[in-house]
Amino acid sequence: MLLTKNFSQDEMTCKCGCGKSDMSPMFMTRLQKLRDVCNFPLKVTSGMRCKKHNDSPAVSGHPNSSHLDGLACDVAAQGLRARVLIQHALEMGFDGVGISQAGSKFVHLDMKQRTNGKAVWTYS
Repeated sequence: MLLTKNFSQDEMTCKCGCGKSDMSPMFMTRLQKLRDVCNFPLKVTSGMRCKKHNDSPAVSGHPNSSHLDGLACDVAAQGLRARVLIQHALEMGFDGVGISQAGSKFVHLDMKQRTNGKAVWTYS
């Protein structure tokens, strides 16, 4: 089932096999707009997560991860495409942008409200 014209429920479902897939419609609308502006496919490597999967050693997610609330995803990206993706995500109002530096290359995008405003960080 498609959630937007380019993103399916399957690709946004928790990767542990539990079936959790309740992504925020608001987040999905913004993600689709980002894909349209970038004008290239966005390969989602992690969308919704259940608590068990988020806490697993394979993920080691933050205890308050916005993935748990359907307000985040990780997108495979590197090089020029990563730079374009990050620029447009910040312009479009994503609240959090995390940039992978080593190993698997990805960009984390979220719409988590923060008391200190927007956040940009790197993963080492």
